Amino acid sequence: MGELWQEIESSHKEENELRLLIAPDGKLNSVPFAKLVLSSGKRFIERYSYAIIPSMDIFERMAENEGEQSSTRNSLLLVGNVDYSWVSASFQSLPGSIEECIRVSSLFPNWNQIRLERKEATPATVLANLTKSKIFHIAAHGLTNSDEIQVFPGALVLSRNEKSSSQMLQDNSYLTSADIQLLDLSNLELAFLNCCNSGKGKLYSEGLLGLGRAFLYAGAKAVVLSLWEVIDSKETCDFVEEFYKYYLKSSDAPEALRLAQIDMMRKGIPEIIWAPYFVMTLISILHNI
Repeated sequence: MGELWQEIESSHKEENELRLLIAPDGKLNSVPFAKLVLSSGKRFIERYSYAIIPSMDIFERMAENEGEQSSTRNSLLLVGNVDYSWVSASFQSLPGSIEECIRVSSLFPNWNQIRLERKEATPATVLANLTKSKIFHIAAHGLTNSDEIQVFPGALVLSRNEKSSSQMLQDNSYLTSADIQLLDLSNLELAFLNCCNSGKGKLYSEGLLGLGRAFLYAGAKAVVLSLWEVIDSKETCDFVEEFYKYYLKSSDAPEALRLAQIDMMRKGIPEIIWAPYFVMTLISILHNI
């Protein structure tokens, strides 16, 4: 890693901020780039705005559709305070998700909003509203590789569907990557998956398979993901709020995330709160490379 960044730095000696598109391989998929410190002593994010792509086939697919514009109205879908009474103690309730959704909602006063909580936050109801949304924010539990999710790694853990007529859902309590990749999410500008390990998955020859790749494959423009467990706390709410404030100014997810992370870092907020997040995208960064 050190030799790689030395090569990049030596070819760009100016002090201005640079933008990178990174297609990581193997263990590099687990690197929290926001934590890296450069030879200059600066943080990686103080010099570079970056986005992750899971593989070159995604790059080519999204590059072909780069000029497509969302046709949906300004619609925000919020999911939080999910009812986990159906599941074992391994999935505790997330009280911080209530405040998180309230804060995000307050930043979009003129948008059409749908907030799904408690027993309403089922895979079927999320699925029904996702294709009509421009921004999707969820604060919930997530799964990567598990016995429950066998076909395609990655799932959002939601309230249990008591009765579901959906023929698409792989399970009545998980919204899986397999479900998501079958959708048409061409209207979705941003998905913020504030769920534990949402940025992880399973490595194959074509790259990392997981939630981020599924959203991109379905047509989403940008996905914010986490490499490790999300801390259910006020600081996490603060971080999410800062991200959206920056995003609303530019619609540039990689840059909004970078600025929010720098804010948290300079305030002395522990890395465990803000460092695991990254943006998987192509559209919002293409014109600036």
